[in-house]
Amino acid sequence: MGGMIVQEYVLAYPEDLRSVTMACTYAAPGPFCSRMFAMWADAAPVLGIPFVMRDVTLWAFTTEFFSTRPDELAEFETAMRYMDQPVPAYLAQLAVIQQHDTTARLAGITTPTLVLAGQQDILIPVPLSRELRQGIPGAEWQTVRGGHACLWEHPASFNDAPWPTSRGRSRALLPRCDPVRGGNPGPASPSRLNPVDREQPGGKTTQ
Repeated sequence: MGGMIVQEYVLAYPEDLRSVTMACTYAAPGPFCSRMFAMWADAAPVLGIPFVMRDVTLWAFTTEFFSTRPDELAEFETAMRYMDQPVPAYLAQLAVIQQHDTTARLAGITTPTLVLAGQQDILIPVPLSRELRQGIPGAEWQTVRGGHACLWEHPASFNDAPWPTSRGRSRALLPRCDPVRGGNPGPASPSRLNPVDREQPGGKTTQ
């Protein structure tokens, strides 16, 4: 939902921003995500939000995460089990992401933009993020390791993503973010992403 809020903010208040990064998000949900969210909306009042969030976990993390990081998985599942968000608030959140559609307004975004996606994201499928990027003039594209929860699964890869800037200027790096502790522990190291995962406007890749 954060990426959708970012879209609305940059459209409403472009003068506030030097650049913007939209991570793991879409311009419109399309038929796949719409059906998934509708199922969660049907399940939440009957089975409870903690149950629904257990299902969300399956979509957010990769199979590798489930296989190799059981302690972190257990910690995350425990946190989901004790979520106390009221059902009406959760349903309102689902309604917003189902109704979100900036497709017709994306051409109005003039702020330097990076659209970023987890390579294995199945919650917000990568093609939807690509469509978002294609609708924003001059937007850059990049993928990082992991799925929808790439920030949690591979924070180093996420933190190595560069700030979007105007074409032709050198690009700074996103501030590091620890998904557990939060904050900004310090500057990121130079990007080591595979060249095929970094595209400049127009679809060209850089090394």
